[in-house]
Amino acid sequence: MNAAPVINLLKRANASLRWTHLLTITCTASCLSIITAIILIFTDAILALSPIGLIILDIIIAIAIISSIVTLLTAYFRTRFNANRVALIVEDRLNLDNSPLINTLELSTKHCTTGSSTALAELAVEQGNAIATKLSPDRIPDWKPVRKAILTLTSIFILTILTYSFFPSVFNAVLPRLLSPYANHPPFTFVTFNISSQPEKVLHSLPVTISANLSGFITPDTADIVFVDENNQPNQRIEMSPVLHAITTDQTQQQQQAGNTFEFHIESAQQTRNFYIDSPHGRSAIQTLTVLPVPRFEKVYATLDYPDYTNWPEIQSPINAAGITAIAGTQISLTVQSNVPIKAGEIAVEQNIPVPNGKDKTTPNKFTAYFKPHTDDPKLATASFKLLGSGSISATITGESDITCTEPFVTKLTSKIDQFPDVYILDPDERTVVPETYKLDVIIEATDDIGLGTLTLNRSVNAWGSSSTNLKLKTQPSNPTVGEAVYTFDLPKLGAKAGDVIEYHATVYDNHPQNKQFAETPIYIIEVISEEDYLEIARTQYRIDDINEEFDEFMERLNELQEQREAIIEQLDELQSKVESGQQLTEAEQQKLEELEEALKQYEEQTQKLADDLHERANKKQLYDFEEPYNDSLRKLADQLEAQNKAANELKESAAQCKSPSLAANQRQQFTDSANSFRKQKDPFSEQSKKERQYTKDELDKLALADKIAEQGERIQYVIMQQQEVAKRYATLKNKTNLTEAEKQQLRKLGKEEQTLQNELTDATKKLRDIVTDPKHQEMLPNMTGSAEKMCNRIDELKADLDMQQAASKSEETKPREAYDAAQAAADKLESLLSDCQAMNGSACMDSCFKFNRPQMQNALSQMKQGRGVPGTGNGGSDGYGMQGSNAKMSVRGPASSNNGTGEGGDGKHNAGKGKNAKPEFNDVETLDPSEQLDDSNPNDRIHGSSLLRGTPLPYREEAGNYFKRLAEDQAENQQNDSEDSNSNQN
Repeated sequence: MNAAPVINLLKRANASLRWTHLLTITCTASCLSIITAIILIFTDAILALSPIGLIILDIIIAIAIISSIVTLLTAYFRTRFNANRVALIVEDRLNLDNSPLINTLELSTKHCTTGSSTALAELAVEQGNAIATKLSPDRIPDWKPVRKAILTLTSIFILTILTYSFFPSVFNAVLPRLLSPYANHPPFTFVTFNISSQPEKVLHSLPVTISANLSGFITPDTADIVFVDENNQPNQRIEMSPVLHAITTDQTQQQQQAGNTFEFHIESAQQTRNFYIDSPHGRSAIQTLTVLPVPRFEKVYATLDYPDYTNWPEIQSPINAAGITAIAGTQISLTVQSNVPIKAGEIAVEQNIPVPNGKDKTTPNKFTAYFKPHTDDPKLATASFKLLGSGSISATITGESDITCTEPFVTKLTSKIDQFPDVYILDPDERTVVPETYKLDVIIEATDDIGLGTLTLNRSVNAWGSSSTNLKLKTQPSNPTVGEAVYTFDLPKLGAKAGDVIEYHATVYDNHPQNKQFAETPIYIIEVISEEDYLEIARTQYRIDDINEEFDEFMERLNELQEQREAIIEQLDELQSKVESGQQLTEAEQQKLEELEEALKQYEEQTQKLADDLHERANKKQLYDFEEPYNDSLRKLADQLEAQNKAANELKESAAQCKSPSLAANQRQQFTDSANSFRKQKDPFSEQSKKERQYTKDELDKLALADKIAEQGERIQYVIMQQQEVAKRYATLKNKTNLTEAEKQQLRKLGKEEQTLQNELTDATKKLRDIVTDPKHQEMLPNMTGSAEKMCNRIDELKADLDMQQAASKSEETKPREAYDAAQAAADKLESLLSDCQAMNGSACMDSCFKFNRPQMQNALSQMKQGRGVPGTGNGGSDGYGMQGSNAKMSVRGPASSNNGTGEGGDGKHNAGKGKNAKPEFNDVETLDPSEQLDDSNPNDRIHGSSLLRGTPLPYREEAGNYFKRLAEDQAENQQNDSEDSNSNQN
């Protein structure tokens, strides 16, 4: 039996019933929840609950909401479709009798066993279906509760809107607190807070003032600013200052009264901070003081792209306090790094451009270069400009927030002008004397701050003509600003002869592309002399004492080598037996073998060095005849050292082979032979060699002693000659009774000269006596010391020094006759000593040195005399006696010179001249007195060469010049005196 119409009716009825029931429950629950929420909101508004109270309110609201949801869900599940339940509700709501819907449902599902029962059941089902088709589901629900619930909800909703309209601040204050109890939202208050900051954009490190205007139903008298941490919890409370305003109490008086505005001043805003304003009647919402970062220069780099002609690489470096320094024309790229992304920026450039050919004049130049931010890093930006002159730059940058930096980057610009080059003649000195057979190397050094161009040497001979030669500058790739060139004056090839004067100077240009800049050295002079004159000069620079000192140095080095050789032999004794036995060396013995090898290496190097030095010295040009046997001994010693060097080398090589663990028999034999050969090679350390060297040393000491004795004898002879001249000059005044003032001065001057000669005689006699009375010296040169001692005794007997003292005393007393008598007496006594001086020099020839015969010894003494120079002129003598000579110096170069430039083993750096301000240095150079040189200001003198008074031997030229000069002065004085006497007689 089919009850589909009934089932369909029941389903539709159940849906209507279910919807109305759930809608009623929803509206009722919503009403209850809204009412509960409003009550709780006003509860917090009145009580200003703590976060715990707010949480309790949230729990109550949550319970209400959850209860509503549970009730709704329960109703939803309880109103699920149940045919019998719905049929009963429908029959009840529609007042259907006899339960037609229930019967239809039950009979449609049962099976009747009899025919009558089946017919009755079908009839009942048909009746039920008929009733179901006539019924409408909309009539079944009870709509009154639904309408009532909707009306109630609508009313409550309207009430809520009205409440919010009248009290919006209550809802705005409480709802955030309920939603986030611990967010420290402000409770409801009747106070209105109007908060602002001045300036509106707060910049880092700049001042800011926070203002709060409090208004409303209640106005507080005080206010605090409370700073909160990252969790919005208060951590600093500071009282704000009320803003005072003037009020008028009467027509004449005003007073300050606090208003409802409060301020808090921050001197330097450092970071963004959250805060709120608190008052006795409420507090504000949390505000944010946003501190905008000010763009600042964290790093500034300068990239310098130098002009092409400099060939300098591009460099980048930070800018220090000195600013930017570069050569004019350099492209400067300024890269800045900021703390914030850079939006824009500019550089204000101020330069003073030098005016061409205008001394110290400049033209101001101002322009602006703009920064371009980097695409890969917006915190970087670069601007470029060309350096044209010194000045300054001021850079500013703007960040993405359109905030410009408060502190611009300012620095100096220093434009370095391409400087003029410098040129030096390092060697020789500014005035150089060379023999006509010599080749003189001129070493020139040029420098520039950028780069060098060409170098030219200009020369002229005897002030005639001029020629120039371009020289090639040798520079190092790592330092192209310094170059050196060498030019050789080959005097024989040039055809130079004694008396010629060569003038030369160097000119250097730099590599500036527009205007070539140059510098020149002063005029340097080469004076050519004869070989004979050169030898005379050279002897003044290289005396017997220098030879003695040189020989002592050689012997000291030889003694050090002997000590090294003895130490090597001791090491050899410890190892030789072990090596010869063929046993394997222990680790300690291997170490000793290595030490032996190293000692042999040093010994080999030092013997070769000493041998080379001895050969070099022996091959120098000979200045003295006695140098021949001396040089022969040096050559022999050098040959012996070379033999030592060879033996040491062989032993070293054989010792190196002994390091092998398996040593062959032939290697052991080679080591033994080398060791024995090294021991047998005793020269120059044998007793016989030592005796030969001692003989050479003794003979040199004899010559040195003879030189010292002769030196003091020449001083005495010089005093004798000068005393005779002084006596002659006294004679011009002896007969005068009334002296003029000029004649008195002349007399006093003669007295001072007399005193000087007396001191010279006393000093020379004392030193000569000290030398000749030494027993050791008497044994070395018995004849010469004996003759000299006799002369000293004669001087004491004559007592000429007392007469000289008397002459000086009477000259001070202006007694010309008595002064003359004493001076002439001293001259007569001293003249008798001339024979003793000659006898002393003659006896020196009897004390032979180096087995010389009498003529050879006489020649040696004569050559040493040339080396001593002229007594009393300051040119010679190791004891520093004599009158002061000139301080001007000049270098002498030649085959026997110790400083010969690069051509003779010198270091080539004795003297430097720089541009036009040359300041020659004369350390360790050979010198001449200026009286022996040419005056380069007189071309005629230059043409006639370097010798004045050429007929006079070189050592006595100054003495002769001074003699003739004094004669001329005395003649002029005599003429003046005669003229004055004539005038007085006429009067």
